Amino acid sequence: MNVTLARLTKEFHSARGRVAAVKDIGFEIGDGEFFVLLGPSGCGKSTTLNLIAGLEKATGGEIRFGETLVASAEKGVHFSPRERNVAMVFQSYALYPHLSAFENVAFPLRIAGQGEAAIRESVMKAAAMLGIEALLDARPAELSGGQRQRVAIARAVVRQPSIFLLDEPLSNLDALLRASTRAELKNLQRNLGITTVYVTHDQVEAMSLGDRIAVLRDGTVEQLGRPEDLYERPANAFVGRFIGSPPMNLLHVSPVEEAGVLRLQIGTSKLDLPAEKQALLRASGQKEWLLGLRPEFVRPAAEAPETAGRGAILPAKIVQVEPMGRESLVHAEVDGQEIGFLTGIGFGRDIEPGAVMDLLLDLARAHFFTTGGSRESIRHPGA
Repeated sequence: MNVTLARLTKEFHSARGRVAAVKDIGFEIGDGEFFVLLGPSGCGKSTTLNLIAGLEKATGGEIRFGETLVASAEKGVHFSPRERNVAMVFQSYALYPHLSAFENVAFPLRIAGQGEAAIRESVMKAAAMLGIEALLDARPAELSGGQRQRVAIARAVVRQPSIFLLDEPLSNLDALLRASTRAELKNLQRNLGITTVYVTHDQVEAMSLGDRIAVLRDGTVEQLGRPEDLYERPANAFVGRFIGSPPMNLLHVSPVEEAGVLRLQIGTSKLDLPAEKQALLRASGQKEWLLGLRPEFVRPAAEAPETAGRGAILPAKIVQVEPMGRESLVHAEVDGQEIGFLTGIGFGRDIEPGAVMDLLLDLARAHFFTTGGSRESIRHPGA
């Protein structure tokens, strides 16, 4: 089932007056696609999911499931969640504490009036898919968080919905269990082939699960695309910073023309630019930029002296070192601006806060974003 959102808007009335949680958004979710709504708290992602589910009424625009119009503020159309045949899984699991896992999974089938034999067959099939056959006699209080999550997903699966809607279903799990459950959820969705819309604020979760991701901010879609597109070609500084862990470095820079060569000035330092980047910035004519560079493209020059001639050298003062096991995340400062980078194995142990070191920047992989609040950016297509 494909889902189409067109000019979708949702406003709430509050003590602050009218608040627009979703502002004129539109996109299409493909049949069988795992589609992720990603963004910080308050960006409108859960409201968008509730609009798709039918839990909220749109104040503008429309939603179609396939060719069927299920919501339209202008035409007064609003299908209920049951009429839309959607199944939701929430962060809180929403299991009935007095019922066994079996009865929790069976509940929507009993409401639908199915016979006992059909219910048992459906429940056992869903339980086998999620590996909870041995837990069916237990009540929710007797189950771990991961087990309760599986029960909640099984309850959604037995309904055979047209669309799965999941609102941060893994956020209550510990890191190790969250990673394993992500993999199971992805495999389950692939096997079922059901269109799935997944809400999260966790970009790692979004990148690992989503076929495509819509990044939201302030009720609008900043960028929509495949995980690799968002990571390698962010549309603006917000997306560049939000996608990726550790986050992208953003440095205020100014292009400076010297004897026909365009260089980048950061504080008192001037950096050499690849020819294609010089041409890109020169053609724009803009005098102030945000340089976006991911931490993996910044490294201590002393770590790889043989590559020192293939990048720009930038002196920086070390502020903090975060050991991460195999490598370290180092926070440094350049004329009041922060820059982070990852060291090689064991190298970070020799770095002390307060030390000054030369950093090697691979500016061929740099992005250049406009400043002054603009949401536009400019970048080399091969970046």
